[in-house]
Amino acid sequence: MFQLKLCFIDSGDMDYTPESPYQIPLGGSQSALCYLMAALGERGHEVTLLNATTTPGHYRGVECLTLTEEPEAIFADRHFDAVISLNSLQPQITVRPFLPENTPLLLWTQHAVDEASMVALQHVQVQEAWDRFIFVSRWQLDTYRQKFNLPFERLSIRRNAIAPDFHYLFPDRAALAVAKAKVPTLAYTSVPGRGLAVLIDIFPLMREIFPQLQLKVFSSLKTYQESEEQPWLQELYQRCRETENVELVGSLPQPELVKELSKVHLLTYPNTFSETSCIAVMEAMACGCDIITTQMGALPETTNGFAKLVPPEPRENYARRYLSALTDALMLWLKEPEEVLNRLSRQVLYANTAYTWQVRIWEWESLLYQVCHNRGQSYWPPSVPRPETWATTP
Repeated sequence: MFQLKLCFIDSGDMDYTPESPYQIPLGGSQSALCYLMAALGERGHEVTLLNATTTPGHYRGVECLTLTEEPEAIFADRHFDAVISLNSLQPQITVRPFLPENTPLLLWTQHAVDEASMVALQHVQVQEAWDRFIFVSRWQLDTYRQKFNLPFERLSIRRNAIAPDFHYLFPDRAALAVAKAKVPTLAYTSVPGRGLAVLIDIFPLMREIFPQLQLKVFSSLKTYQESEEQPWLQELYQRCRETENVELVGSLPQPELVKELSKVHLLTYPNTFSETSCIAVMEAMACGCDIITTQMGALPETTNGFAKLVPPEPRENYARRYLSALTDALMLWLKEPEEVLNRLSRQVLYANTAYTWQVRIWEWESLLYQVCHNRGQSYWPPSVPRPETWATTP
């Protein structure tokens, strides 16, 4: 076992600590960072978070400090084995000058390649400021490499995982069956602008076939601590409230969301956004939800054959094709529930095998050992199965 002093930096304006995902709705990238840091702390590493927190202190084994415009004093008092930036290139300017020359600076980005915050990677001198680029899917890595011609030897993939509250929810297939609601229930759990409007458009048509059908919308911009006063958003929320059998719940902390999502039959995500990973889908998989989503971005990779993926093109009849796929899935629940439950049991098993932070921590330690201690080797305990041995099929 080796121990490291690690510094994670979130240069954004979100106010949170590793305790936050258990108490408030929080975005996927930030939640993933919180769970990763806490897992590293449990493994004996010294972990520090620099972000926009207004409540600095120690949370779940992580030292949390407020990131100031001039962080020189923080780095003068502490020596870190590695510094990892979440979703931002800013630390190459704000932090790199204060680090010893041999301290690795890593970029862990969950952003799509066309995000404004990543555009500067087109410059070679920007690329050279970073010792490693860490992505959350093969699809994302390939898009970055294609657009920016990043050096392959400095690229890594470390996938996201499900929140601890979603671990091992059902001891067996029977428990999964009992957990589901008595009436067919759908859920939408992503942010509103990524497909909720499409779902609200087609939901009344679904109820003509399935009159008892319910839709629960666990969605808001609170996960990113953004204002919800935009007219388009208020109009969309109003449509949800006015549509019969739709319940606009809003975003929930993870311990509350897992209780609700475990009752749901289908996660309905007609997404219009190229996800680089999609933790919402991972957690729905762990909750035993059938997944109906779009064949875009990293979603085929994340769902690993368990989801029904609707091609996004041609766009003009996407909603009709999604409606057809959703109808087929609901019909299968009604006609062949045993077949569906058998498949979902395998899906739950896969999520609890491949998508937990207990697994991710070994992957991250292997990478950090390679970056900090021995660039030619990786650390992987012989008693822990490697990911390539997890082959699980639907």
